Amino acid sequence: LHPAALHKFTQFAKQEGYPLVYLDHQEMRASVEYHDYVKEGFGSLNFEHPAYEPDFYEKRNIYQTLLFCEVNEEEKFINQYPDFHFIR
Repeated sequence: LHPAALHKFTQFAKQEGYPLVYLDHQEMRASVEYHDYVKEGFGSLNFEHPAYEPDFYEKRNIYQTLLFCEVNEEEKFINQYPDFHFIR
């Protein structure tokens, strides 16, 4: 993901109150210390909530970012960031 676009996406998600999880080629980190959506999503895969490191995306090449929101809330992200590919 392009760093400048990811920064804007991160700021928008933070402003709107949505947690993100960033993944590079080795590990993942969360933009929030704890969120029920993240806990539930990762728990369903038998993973722990990722560690909190909100600036992880600034220090790594991020290949994927997970946005945690309700189905009816994702449209504003899809419309705002047409260069990103969203998969539910």
